[in-house]
Amino acid sequence: MKKILFMAVIAVAFMACGEKNGANLPSKDKKALDKVTVQAIEMIGQSAASVEKALLNAGFVKSDIDLMGAPKRMERKFQAPAASTTTEVMYVYGVDPEKFADDDEDASVAAFNSALKKGSIIVAYVVFTGDKLYGIECIAIAQCAKNASRMYTDISDGLYAEIPDNALMSQWEGEIAKKTYTKQNEFVAAIAAAEDGITAAEQGYAVTAAVGSAYEGFVYVGQWADPNAADKAQMEKKGYLPYVTAMLAVLDINALMQ
Repeated sequence: MKKILFMAVIAVAFMACGEKNGANLPSKDKKALDKVTVQAIEMIGQSAASVEKALLNAGFVKSDIDLMGAPKRMERKFQAPAASTTTEVMYVYGVDPEKFADDDEDASVAAFNSALKKGSIIVAYVVFTGDKLYGIECIAIAQCAKNASRMYTDISDGLYAEIPDNALMSQWEGEIAKKTYTKQNEFVAAIAAAEDGITAAEQGYAVTAAVGSAYEGFVYVGQWADPNAADKAQMEKKGYLPYVTAMLAVLDINALMQ
């Protein structure tokens, strides 16, 4: 039941708040989101114990209650590592997963709204190949508010800044309403300027080293949904506080190059 509920949250969010710039999340929430996105790049290849310590220190808790419905998360265009060597661990920030463990939908909606009043909800799916980090995919939700777009644009800026000028190969592109962007600063400016809802997507990668058929580097993708007035009204009709949603994934470059 709870998978269905939270999958509905994501579906409504990505149907189309759009206010202008200025992040209003608590600083600890910003740091938690940065940990599973921008800082995930430097953690690729680190041990499971090291990654877990970093996430727990950032305020995440490990959970086996899948709030978002793993099979229907971000549409992937990447190669996963061999199933026999892969494990996935879920970490949650900003909400008690146990509050979504029963079939009381009203209680779940109330817990969802209560969490958003305090800050953000972040669910991170951490993928290991063997004992090493292969990538992190996360979903972050926050209440609609003026300048809520900074939750996404700050992370977009941080990820883009990690693409080194001297990369062996690199690329970035974004898309908003079927318009393609090749300049990241114009992409985030368009997101910040939206006044009645926007959906956006981007992808970037960098190959930093190559030895034979082995590559080093990273790839990331992002999706942003800021609902328009009609979609906010639908959220409220379902009992939710209007919310924005960011979906981000950072993976080993071999997810793209294999």
